[in-house]
Amino acid sequence: DFMLYGLRSKVKSARLLAAPGTPLKFMQIQDRTAKLNVLRVTLPASPPDKDVSVVALELDGKPAVETGLAQQPDGKVTLSPIFADVTKAPDSGLSIDARGVATRWFDTGDKLSWKFRLYRGGEFRVVLVSSETRGGAGGDNWEGGHKVTVTAGGQSASGAVGDGDRRKNARNPRWQDVYSEIGRLKLGAPGMVDVTVKADSITAAHKMGFTLREVQLVKIEPNIPARAAPAKKRPATRRPAGRAKSGPR
Repeated sequence: DFMLYGLRSKVKSARLLAAPGTPLKFMQIQDRTAKLNVLRVTLPASPPDKDVSVVALELDGKPAVETGLAQQPDGKVTLSPIFADVTKAPDSGLSIDARGVATRWFDTGDKLSWKFRLYRGGEFRVVLVSSETRGGAGGDNWEGGHKVTVTAGGQSASGAVGDGDRRKNARNPRWQDVYSEIGRLKLGAPGMVDVTVKADSITAAHKMGFTLREVQLVKIEPNIPARAAPAKKRPATRRPAGRAKSGPR
């Protein structure tokens, strides 16, 4: 199924553009406690398009949507510097480039802040995604070893930006992303959550500093033990009828 958060408008129909004559089953759910509107669309097992399949929705009136940053249906929260409130120290060179990456972050007085809506609380892994970039002396490179603190919902996680997990970025194949998990946080009831990222120390030997692409809060789902299969009933066994013993005559 495909799930979409934040659509308040009533949906009249859902169809694939590649098969407009075949309506899709859908359901709209409103969770008043979490203030969450959910649209769930049932998709075919095989997508009709090779690259990208598009779902078209017919709405009852103008679209009404919830704006702002929010937790996604898979439980993850992704916070990009391009949507952050940026606080700079005096003479700071921190900037957000065309990719949405925070670059030239050399000053520990700089920080980024966000607000997002939490729908489902629990324990979250705190992952910093940094990016390769153009080196100060030319060429492409990456610089790590920074000590960073992420504060969310009044709790903090601190750790180092390491180089153990580099991944290709399909949107920008020139520069790889580097994933660093720095700790875990627990977030409670649904509502608005403040998040702040601040560098406690920055390594800048190669004049690149801290290059932050995004902060991810990845929800840890509890392990649900599988139910034991019901025991099979053994067929009743019949004892062979014994011959009646005759008494003394």
